[in-house]
Amino acid sequence: MIDFRVINQAQFVSAKRLWGAAIGAKLLIFSLGVWTVFIGPTVIYLPQFILALVVLSEMLQLRSDDKKSRAEGLLRTLDVCSLFNHEISVADKRDIVYNVPRNLRKRFEGKNIQDLYFSNSHQEGPQRAVENLLESAWYTRHQAGLMVGIYICLIIGLLALSIVTLIVALREIDSNELKNQVVKVVTACLLLIVSLNMFKASWSYFKMYQRCQKTENICEHLLRDHVTMADAQKQWYEYQLTRATSPLLPQWLWKIRGSSLDDAWHRACGKNR
Repeated sequence: MIDFRVINQAQFVSAKRLWGAAIGAKLLIFSLGVWTVFIGPTVIYLPQFILALVVLSEMLQLRSDDKKSRAEGLLRTLDVCSLFNHEISVADKRDIVYNVPRNLRKRFEGKNIQDLYFSNSHQEGPQRAVENLLESAWYTRHQAGLMVGIYICLIIGLLALSIVTLIVALREIDSNELKNQVVKVVTACLLLIVSLNMFKASWSYFKMYQRCQKTENICEHLLRDHVTMADAQKQWYEYQLTRATSPLLPQWLWKIRGSSLDDAWHRACGKNR
């Protein structure tokens, strides 16, 4: 039997790694530019190498987006089937397994597979669906909020560093040639903000944070009343739509904050581990 949750987690991990590799390629391009301005001699094939890195970063980003799309689609399928007591069709199962390389398929096999993705796995129906949606939105909100803070700190840090560097260069450096080099590097730092889509990413994470906060409020309101199947499906659909159009949450963020979030959730729910 194939564990589709494990496959889904592997898809997200692969998408995040490709995303990280794309960012790494862009940072390498920036580093090469700084090296050329200050330290390194003129290299004949450097422009061609940088062009190759640009193409590589774009290809990695496209591949990451494709992996993310597949992972989000499978996650939606698994959530709907788990929460609303539906079965994954045989055709969908074949397609899911087909997209896993043959030499890796044994890694996802198991005899007694239990779906422990959500902490509440006992009852079925709209009540459980809304409770699990509340859990998912809570976890996502806190991670998205951390990413907003990280991006804002990076943007403010780069802008402040650029301004301070320009002021110091204009006041303390006498050589016009060295001043021009500093201006080039500062310009590259500012372009780095654009090339890494920092403004767009921070805004996207903020929108995700807002959507999760709204979802939590609606779920808490629904749980105080009678939850209908239509309400549960509507909220899941809107939440999944936002999640599918939002950027990935880095794997390193979960490694750093995951255990703390788990502990806080289970302690608040009276389910200490």
